[in-house]
Amino acid sequence: MGLFGKKNNKDNDNEEIKDATLLQGEDLDAFVMSAIEEAEFEQEQQKEEEKKNEEERIRRQTLERNEAGAQKKMVIRRFFLMVTSAEDADGAYGLKGSVHGLIKTDDKVYVYRPNGTVLEGKVEGIENESDEKVDEIKSQVGRLIVRFDDGIEEGTVPEEAVPFYSVVTCVKPVNKDDNKAPVENPYLLGLSLEYKNYMKDKQYMRLLIKNISEGKFIVPIHPAQPSPDGGKPIIKLVTLKRSPDDKLPMVPIFTDIAALSSWKELFEKEGKPSVAMLGFKELAKNTQSEGPDFVLNPSGPLTINFPREVVNNIAGLVTPLDPARKSGKQRIAIGVPPKNEETDAIRKALVEFAQDEPSIKALGYIATIKEMVKGYACVVDCPKEGSRELFQQMAEKIKPYMKEVRTMEFMLRAEAPFAEAYFSKIPYDYKG
Repeated sequence: MGLFGKKNNKDNDNEEIKDATLLQGEDLDAFVMSAIEEAEFEQEQQKEEEKKNEEERIRRQTLERNEAGAQKKMVIRRFFLMVTSAEDADGAYGLKGSVHGLIKTDDKVYVYRPNGTVLEGKVEGIENESDEKVDEIKSQVGRLIVRFDDGIEEGTVPEEAVPFYSVVTCVKPVNKDDNKAPVENPYLLGLSLEYKNYMKDKQYMRLLIKNISEGKFIVPIHPAQPSPDGGKPIIKLVTLKRSPDDKLPMVPIFTDIAALSSWKELFEKEGKPSVAMLGFKELAKNTQSEGPDFVLNPSGPLTINFPREVVNNIAGLVTPLDPARKSGKQRIAIGVPPKNEETDAIRKALVEFAQDEPSIKALGYIATIKEMVKGYACVVDCPKEGSRELFQQMAEKIKPYMKEVRTMEFMLRAEAPFAEAYFSKIPYDYKG
């Protein structure tokens, strides 16, 4: 292989070195040039080979970067525990709950309380589900001994200092008014991890819905396209479908960058995605005309689906009945709302609104049970034109009185197939 080569035969190696040292003048120049030309030829062959394997190298590099990124993310330890009981522990607090992630002794923690305040503290001890003292705990019921820096008034009982539904985590609070701050929803995420266990708990659901409605989320978007009329760029949301048969796509929303990064399919198809940071209410309003459902953290750590009716309800938007969407898919039971303070207040507000609105000829307030979930509906006899705006005003009117049941659907009398039979037996609440 010339001057830059290597032979396996030791004698030949020595012979080549000996001969090379004896070359002088033009012979030496010729030998060197020959070796250079041979090396250049080898380099050209190497370049050609590299060119042929370019796609394979890029693919491998991409996989390596993804693996390196995954390993780097694994180093970032995040944990959550929703407090189910709090006890005094010699001046510290014993906080019990299900551990999600890995918690170690001496970890610094932030405790998000249901009233929105945050306590800072340190884990001084850990007990596992067998009441054994351990140095760390993962994915099981446990008890943390936490000592707080300050923020708790002297004499406050543990249950009030750290109430049920508080969330212990390593995630620091962020300034929500800082647009450059990363999106984090530690309290919401901590609550959501207990969704399967507490979804029938009214207080839990109120806290979950409140924090969703007030939350800011990461929403993947396609690269902005220029507007045909030269206006603002057109931005389209990245959507997904649970199955090929779904007519409407779902809008994925993410509590934080860690939840977004776990959606591998997105990165494989889209590369590094563009994202928007949007409040839940803003996103719900901007997608109202299309009517898609939402899905929170579709790749975990725990996924929650929100049908469009629930999205609208959380965001305080009108939920008009869509016969085409509902027909043949759900059985809805209807009846007279039970008599109590809530239903009386709602009925009164609806009737007062109808009395001041000439376009409303009649109005009926009914109770519904849809997929075992209680709700309300309001059948309104009025023109279709302008009905959406009218329903929105009615929704705002009754919103303060929606306590126990939080869903109200508005529908036109002409589009309610059950209206004729129902109101032939049950009188309208208002008839002009």
